[in-house]
Amino acid sequence: MLGKLGVCLVSALIASTAVQAADVVVGQVALLSGQGGAELGQGMRQGVEACFAQVNASGGIKGQKLKLVSEDDHYSPAETVKLTAKLLQMPNLVALTSYRGTETTLALAKSGLLAKSGVSLVGTLSGAEEIQGVPNIYHTRISFQKEIEKLIQQINTMGMKRIGVFHPADAFGRSGMAAATKALASLGSKPAAVEIYGANPTQPSIDKSVQALTNAKLNAVVVIASNAPAYLFIKRLRELSPATPIYAISVVDHELVVKALGPKAARGIGFSQVAPFPFSDSKPIVREYRKALSKYVPGAKPSYFSMQGYVNAKVLVLAMHKADKPLTAKSVSAALAKLGPVDLGGFVINFDKRTHNGSDYAGLSVVGANGQLIH
Repeated sequence: MLGKLGVCLVSALIASTAVQAADVVVGQVALLSGQGGAELGQGMRQGVEACFAQVNASGGIKGQKLKLVSEDDHYSPAETVKLTAKLLQMPNLVALTSYRGTETTLALAKSGLLAKSGVSLVGTLSGAEEIQGVPNIYHTRISFQKEIEKLIQQINTMGMKRIGVFHPADAFGRSGMAAATKALASLGSKPAAVEIYGANPTQPSIDKSVQALTNAKLNAVVVIASNAPAYLFIKRLRELSPATPIYAISVVDHELVVKALGPKAARGIGFSQVAPFPFSDSKPIVREYRKALSKYVPGAKPSYFSMQGYVNAKVLVLAMHKADKPLTAKSVSAALAKLGPVDLGGFVINFDKRTHNGSDYAGLSVVGANGQLIH
């Protein structure tokens, strides 16, 4: 016999399970642990969680609570596909969001899982041309081509004509290099020097690249890289050629650059950015994000990556509100397809019908004297 207490406990368990079964599930697959740039995936997850908690506190979506289920792919394309397939088996999954990078997102695109399942992915850190226009992938950041084009144009307006490039020998690096070459060609120029690194570069190989770029007597170096190689390269270039201006693209975390070099040595390093500046309440969307992050994700610090996660989640929430009932992957995908231009609060998303890219924003920030970013 269960007795009165046992019956109450079982009833509570059943009620809890029923509530969980009614959750609207959104999946994320990204690098979330280790030393290979986990702060990017973690940041995006924090931004999504802040937005979902904020929505849930106001009653959820049509009476249903939002739940993010995150999986760690360790930046393995095969794991990305495998874990996405696992998420797609969840009965209440309505969308995916905030994937990590080019190699993994490209593997997902090639797998055909999204087209076959009808589930849409909103937001990936990659802006590679190869994933622009892929069915069911919606981008809330500018493409690499346009980001790098705007960065190089800005460098050029400062009188820096001899520009070198450092990039990896992978899909991410090739896409970025193609964008840089095209941008320079539009200015009647070409890369003055290029250094390419392979998997797991050593400090001697990085130093060799630094020396080659230094010998080229460049006006500036554009770093189209991520993770440990980017931080080691920037550190060694600043140490061996302190006068060479350095500009990194948006997937490089300025905090890790400052940590690697120290605030004094990092001063003046520039970063292209693809999301609103998250360190001040300059826009309504940023004020909303900062308030939600502080309230619902204790200990999380504002960052460009959690800002992007918040934007991704915000777009998904808008699509869910517009979707037909019941909320399903099909109804959310249909709502995304016809979402139209939306102002999130000083940051506009308007998905292009061909590329599914919703943003044309690109900015530049620079490390100031105290290690903080100046926008």
